[in-house]
Amino acid sequence: MNAVGPSGSEVTFTGGRSWRTFDDGSFDTVSCTRDLSCWAAGEQGRVARLTLR
Repeated sequence: MNAVGPSGSEVTFTGGRSWRTFDDGSFDTVSCTRDLSCWAAGEQGRVARLTLR
């Protein structure tokens, strides 16, 4: 599970009990695929890919 917002982005592997920051930039949305690749998008065309392994 991932969370994104104006002050940074985090991921949890514990069902939300603890979170780990993976980016301190601003994103508006995130979506993950079955292969555990996550794509985030933000203002001014900002795009990022996070691959969880």
